[in-house]
Amino acid sequence: MNKLSLLKKIFQSICFFLILILQINCQQNQNNISTLNNDMLSNGVVMDQPIYKSQMYADLKQHTFTIEGEDSNPSTSFDNKYLLFTSTKNFKSPQIFIKDINGDRKLMQKTLSLDNNITPKFSSDSKKIAFSSNRNGNWDIFIIETEQNGAIWQVTDNKNDDMYPSWSPDGKSIVYCSIDEKGDSELWIIELASRSLTNLGPGIFPEWGPKGECKNKILFQRPRYRNENWYGIWIVD
Repeated sequence: MNKLSLLKKIFQSICFFLILILQINCQQNQNNISTLNNDMLSNGVVMDQPIYKSQMYADLKQHTFTIEGEDSNPSTSFDNKYLLFTSTKNFKSPQIFIKDINGDRKLMQKTLSLDNNITPKFSSDSKKIAFSSNRNGNWDIFIIETEQNGAIWQVTDNKNDDMYPSWSPDGKSIVYCSIDEKGDSELWIIELASRSLTNLGPGIFPEWGPKGECKNKILFQRPRYRNENWYGIWIVD
């Protein structure tokens, strides 16, 4: 046997063993997938449906049914009767909608513009809605009546992006996040009648306590250090 024939046989042997190893691995993977499927089926997870459709979450109830676009920024009224959210069902830019939580699919559209309208929040009496909009170029806080359409009151007006409003329980003030051009975010309270401002320091995503012992407290995320994206949860009176 010459050297060329010997090299050829060695090469063929190596290929044979590689193919054998691949076949064994493929069989093991199929067995693992089969075992995983059986385990998931035994736990009530149907493989041809999303996990959130499983029996584990059988009490889930769908409240919006947009076919094109997306629904987001959900919040509820303080009495849990109404659902407030944004949707791109009619426009590319998000608009604000209301629906009865326990009612039918009928929706009330509250904004109608080519601008973005996001993060809506009901006042404690559900008569007003505060939200963020970039209709003037940058983000500001606006208020609109829940039942009536048309009039919109602009709450903030500065070069920063003012977002994520949350009402005080008495409806007299709003806490919000103001983000400057450097990306630093601070929390501010605005008293609506006097327009007076109170600075709470660095923070984002404020939520004013709704009632009881929490009515004078604001929950928010605060960075460990300025200009950082590492946050902790804080409460301030």
